Amino acid sequence: MGFPKLKNPGICRIMPYIVVLGGGLLPIVVVIRLPVPDVIKLVVVFAALFALIGYMIKNFIVLMGMDMALALECCHRTARTQYTLPAGCTAEGIRRRVLRYGAACEPRPNQPKPAALRYKFSSSMTVYASGIERVIAAYETDLLDNETYGQIFRSAKTNSAALIGRKKAIFLDAAQKKAPLHRGTVILILAHRVDPRLLSDLYKKVCQQCGDENENCFVPCVVDLEHRTCVFNSLRVPYVGFGYAVKNRCIRIIKRIVFGGNWNLAGNRHTLPGSLDPEQTLWTFWKTLHHEMVGADRETQRRFEAMSEKELFTQEDSLYLKWDHRGICQTIVPDAERRTVKVEKVTDWYYPKMQPIGKQIIQKMEEQIVAHYTNQGYRVEFVDLETLIEQEA
Repeated sequence: MGFPKLKNPGICRIMPYIVVLGGGLLPIVVVIRLPVPDVIKLVVVFAALFALIGYMIKNFIVLMGMDMALALECCHRTARTQYTLPAGCTAEGIRRRVLRYGAACEPRPNQPKPAALRYKFSSSMTVYASGIERVIAAYETDLLDNETYGQIFRSAKTNSAALIGRKKAIFLDAAQKKAPLHRGTVILILAHRVDPRLLSDLYKKVCQQCGDENENCFVPCVVDLEHRTCVFNSLRVPYVGFGYAVKNRCIRIIKRIVFGGNWNLAGNRHTLPGSLDPEQTLWTFWKTLHHEMVGADRETQRRFEAMSEKELFTQEDSLYLKWDHRGICQTIVPDAERRTVKVEKVTDWYYPKMQPIGKQIIQKMEEQIVAHYTNQGYRVEFVDLETLIEQEA
């Protein structure tokens, strides 16, 4: 089936649940309508429900992984490195919308002072935050260059920090009292002209030093009035049920104040590359993800079952070693030119289940790994997995 494709992530995100729930509930609907004894209906109903629950438990990691990947793809759909201002958008209109947002605050004496500093507080509807603060620090400059951008950024951070705790929620339950205060600051810069040396790296610039996307985020937004463009980090954080990211709140503020609620994406080709192939079908993606998250583990289990004791086996970037009816699977990065191989440090068993390994056994296994590669003329270096990933990146 060629539909739906991942270029429609919203539909693709809903379809798995429709398929799974539909497949589980269809037998119930059918049997209820058939003229069969109530006992048979009851058996079919319970069997279908147990099968549905069993499938969801068994494939929970696949369904959640697919949902998160598609949620991120949804965020990429509206993200651009540059936006064109709407036809009716003017600097005066943006100024008016800024002045209507929240309450006015007195800026700090630091230079440059914001043309407008607005503050808004709201209570949190979840237990993940003790409150939500939104700040807009609006600036206007004739020429925006690297030095001016840095001065504005530092000024905005200082003014935003001065407003921490300006208002507090009246009623908080025990969990909310311990939760952090969520803060989002929009640094809005109306630039009549942008220095060409800054213009080429502007998107990269506005994506730097933005803080924590979930709890305390800064989103610089540069409106280039000369070229009628707007540049800011517009990639939203996927919502997966654990609180709404403050970065998303800042993006909503920019959408409302600069664009009047409309992104104006028609013909905008300044897209951000997603991690998924947009022409791939949902069903192919589902099958591939299932193999990677479930099928690969089953293949690894069968591999260990077929291996003999103390047997060491390498395949691509993985090393397998069976030891006392258990096994490890370590990431490896060989370098044929330098005759070296980096091996992930041995810490836990991989088969039959994850659990720590004793220090004496680790030493013996590492000695066997070193001996294996020494015989091939390689020098072995054991490193943490995080370091291994960083070095490869």
